Amino acid sequence: MRYKTLKTALISRLSASSERRLKQVLNQEELGDRTPGQFFRHLQGLAGSSVPDNILRTIWLSRLPPSVQDTLATLKDTVPLDEIATMAATVHEVISNQRVAAVSAPDFSRQ
Repeated sequence: MRYKTLKTALISRLSASSERRLKQVLNQEELGDRTPGQFFRHLQGLAGSSVPDNILRTIWLSRLPPSVQDTLATLKDTVPLDEIATMAATVHEVISNQRVAAVSAPDFSRQ
């Protein structure tokens, strides 16, 4: 009996409140060095059941790089989120692997 009481007290004190996790999802979380799929699962874990999928989808998509957002914008709301996360990971990987080489013109005015 004492174990359950202690366990409950520790969990309630050490766990993030659902309100705090929701604020974190809405205001603080960014993609960082995670893949889009990892980021989506992270947001899902924080949001739990308190955030409907359509709102979670909007938050997640808005925090992806603009090039990935543009590509995924054509998808309908009927496409399951896990499929969109897979597509986002593929698009993000392709875009991340592209390199841009800058070339400058020679400066002939110094001759």
